[in-house]
Amino acid sequence: MSVSDCLDIKCTSFHYVDAGKGLIGFAELVLNEGFVVNSIAVYAKKTGGIRLLYPDKRGFTICHPTNKKVSQQIETVVFDAINNVRKKGSVCDDRYDTFKP
Repeated sequence: MSVSDCLDIKCTSFHYVDAGKGLIGFAELVLNEGFVVNSIAVYAKKTGGIRLLYPDKRGFTICHPTNKKVSQQIETVVFDAINNVRKKGSVCDDRYDTFKP
């Protein structure tokens, strides 16, 4: 069993920003309903699709996917959240619905 097979990844919030230079917003993920990753910058690629920049502090990466399969899973979840926001025309913020007992 690989790492990606046992990961439950949810994008609990996505907030659009109008910063230019390709930055379209910030995402928050919850992994296995127990670990939150905030401040994932989402950039639009010129060729289509998205590129994610994970949080860092003074050049040191705080967290990032460990392999391409997990990275693609995360990109898919974030892309779906962006499309959901576009449909609703508002901010997607499901963080309180994520931790239902």
